[in-house]
Amino acid sequence: MSEALRGLREVLCGNFLVVCLGNELRGDDAVGKLVADALRDGGLGDRVVYLGTRPEDVARLVERGGYDRLLFIDAVEAGLSPGSLVVGEVGELEEPPALVTTHNVPLSLVVAYLRTLVPSLKAYLAGVQVRSTEVGSEISEEVARAGRELAAAILALAERSARELGGGEGEVPNQGLRDQAEEGAEAGEGERQQHQVRG
Repeated sequence: MSEALRGLREVLCGNFLVVCLGNELRGDDAVGKLVADALRDGGLGDRVVYLGTRPEDVARLVERGGYDRLLFIDAVEAGLSPGSLVVGEVGELEEPPALVTTHNVPLSLVVAYLRTLVPSLKAYLAGVQVRSTEVGSEISEEVARAGRELAAAILALAERSARELGGGEGEVPNQGLRDQAEEGAEAGEGERQQHQVRG
């Protein structure tokens, strides 16, 4: 596990939420969904939400669930080798020319708004360098492997944090709200797919 990933321990404790982003129709941009599925399979389902290309939808979850730690998972373009991981605080990573994520709304803007709701909010990004985000392409082997390794590291860190805090994850608020947010993201992806087909 890299030193950068070990630094996520302070995020993966307390009332945290892992927010996975991406577009399954655009090759390596599907890595967010891959990570979300792996985390759920690993038993972290109540701490994970997949929002597609709508990171702004996390605002409702933070407002009602009181989350004070967020870890965004997204595909990025940082000029690195495909599958490379970039980890750090959202504001620092999005300062030009560090990287660009593959959705329209900058995460730094989303986080700035979230901090009006929760001033103590900590927000990190774990980004995976893409090879291709061409519409209709498959996720590349390098990016898929990086996604699986990232999920495994998150699971290990979350489990370690829970043990050190002397208990399990406990009850997580607003499961129904997170389900609604995911349904909204899936509906949005369907609409975008229809527009692409018509175009």
